[in-house]
Amino acid sequence: MPNLNVNISTVLVGLVYEDISLTLRSILVQPTIPKSIIIVCPKNLNYKIEENFSKFKNLKIVNDKGEGVYFAMNMGLDVVTTKLVHYLNAGDEAFNDIYFNINKPGLLKVRIFDENKKFVADAIPLIGNGSYNHQGVIFPANHRKYDTKYLIAADFKLMLFLFKRKLSISQANNDAYVKYFLGGLSSKSNFQAKIEMIRIGFEYSLFYGLFVTLHIIANILLGRFVRRFILKMVSR
Repeated sequence: MPNLNVNISTVLVGLVYEDISLTLRSILVQPTIPKSIIIVCPKNLNYKIEENFSKFKNLKIVNDKGEGVYFAMNMGLDVVTTKLVHYLNAGDEAFNDIYFNINKPGLLKVRIFDENKKFVADAIPLIGNGSYNHQGVIFPANHRKYDTKYLIAADFKLMLFLFKRKLSISQANNDAYVKYFLGGLSSKSNFQAKIEMIRIGFEYSLFYGLFVTLHIIANILLGRFVRRFILKMVSR
């Protein structure tokens, strides 16, 4: 029987059963699992999830209303009863006991893979806490909700405004990580994500807005291949 970390709940958001199942199985085989796993998904997936995962009593299903990923995450947050929450998108995977000894907000290691399932680099917060992958963030469960007027970068705003000090890796096991694949919503809507990040930057402060704008311009000029090469070098 796995150990239960009573401090944390996982909110898992997805639309496709196979992706939800992949993420769910990766969590449930860990030596330590969260107190509850809240799955926000379309109603037509309820039966299949209940049928295949019926022996796990810490699962809760919330029916997605189809208003976007951040609205779905807010719905999951509404039923969290623990002091910490971790958000995953369907298709992400957990490895090597990521929930062991987690008792406060912080970062988990995130390993980034490209569209061909080839390892790219370990994630690093290049422009502050807001730029880290939300899959690698342990949030306090009493955090402000995602701002759903932002369709792509609401996680950037939440982390930027919530964490004033630099976060550090909170995982005692250095081998633990979340696997994240490029090519998701933010990658496919790259231009909109950049516009939203600039708007959020200026919401935060004039200086930070200018900083984010310059960072994005530099990224565009460098191109994807060079950006990924630099990320790999910096994350070593």
